[in-house]
Amino acid sequence: MLVDASGAPHHLVIAAGGAEGTWTLTSALPVGITPILLYESAANVLRGGELNEDGSISYQGALYTLESSLDGNTRTAKVSGSA
Repeated sequence: MLVDASGAPHHLVIAAGGAEGTWTLTSALPVGITPILLYESAANVLRGGELNEDGSISYQGALYTLESSLDGNTRTAKVSGSA
């Protein structure tokens, strides 16, 4: 869960769409959706970055994308990027 500047909570979810789904923020966790562990670096990019048309995020002079992985029962989200 992310909290914006106003204090409102937002959940990061993978919605249907595209080959691997689409990352989106929602104010309520949809029924049947499992929470995703979000690395702090990913949260910083999401909070401070700007979304580009291709789905990448511009943050502090670099482009980032979100990646997810599954380790047993825990899904995690992290950023990968290039300077």
